[in-house]
Amino acid sequence: MDNIAVAALLAASPILVAGILLLVFRAPATVAMPAALVVAALVAFFGWGISVVTISASVIQGIIVALG
Repeated sequence: MDNIAVAALLAASPILVAGILLLVFRAPATVAMPAALVVAALVAFFGWGISVVTISASVIQGIIVALG
């Protein structure tokens, strides 16, 4: 990714999605956080070309750490 502004916007998009859902649409965190996770996974796959296996492993690791 050559354009640093686009890379910064992509990196901030999950945070922006969570913030907009929580603050503007008053959605509960049980809705906003999974949506932010999906956006982060899509950005990782399409924006940075990270493999589905790596994204899935990171999601599983995050669930284990959160529960654990």
